[in-house]
Amino acid sequence: MAEDEAVRSSTAARLLRVRSRTTINNWIKDGLLRSIPTPGGQNRVDRSSIDELDTILAIKDRAERDAALEALRRRNRGETG
Repeated sequence: MAEDEAVRSSTAARLLRVRSRTTINNWIKDGLLRSIPTPGGQNRVDRSSIDELDTILAIKDRAERDAALEALRRRNRGETG
């Protein structure tokens, strides 16, 4: 992922309509968002992963949304199966 394709966690929070950067950082740790660390120790969030998570969060059916979230976690962590 190129630096210009990544945004600050505060921008990611705004785009995903959440109030806290903490939520974004938790989603990064949980594997729901992909990020790259900066030399200063912060994260830049991959813009395409924001769009992908936003699409999944809009799924109305809870079982379908949960399955999509789990698949996203596995994909972002490089897991198979």
